[in-house]
Amino acid sequence: MVQARDKYSVGNEYPVRYPSLLNNTTLYVLNPNSGRMADTRVPGTHGHTSSSRNVGLSKDVLVVEDETYLCELIADVLEADGHTARTAANGKEALERISERKPQIILLDLMMPVMDGCEFMRVLRANPDWRDVPVVLVTAVYDIKRTQQETGAVAVLTKPFDIDRLTEVVAQYSI
Repeated sequence: MVQARDKYSVGNEYPVRYPSLLNNTTLYVLNPNSGRMADTRVPGTHGHTSSSRNVGLSKDVLVVEDETYLCELIADVLEADGHTARTAANGKEALERISERKPQIILLDLMMPVMDGCEFMRVLRANPDWRDVPVVLVTAVYDIKRTQQETGAVAVLTKPFDIDRLTEVVAQYSI
């Protein structure tokens, strides 16, 4: 476990789980009390080492998340695991990304500005070319079963989530 110490306040510590694929990487963690970013270097030898881990299994993943730090962290983890990660800050941007290139899986936050996750899912499922794309909800919503049923998502990762579980879900559900 890595401890990230907030250099701007009195030293709050935040435990961060990371797989070995994040060797020699800087992780940024938001301190919810101060609203500032804390950073820490993950010890390692020669940078990202796992891109060969998924040779031939690389997936095109669309990450739809309005919290920039979390979106970037998820994208970094996926890229370090050998995947291509594209990002969108809301449902409208996500639809633009999908029209450029259909992803193999979508990781979707529900509560976002402009177009929320539920509206995005309605538009996605209404398009015959896109309706087969698996969607995994990455959300803090508490009624997980109902939300999953209403949206047609293949799985739900509740925030905060385990990074290892994130990579497992991408491997398991991608088309």
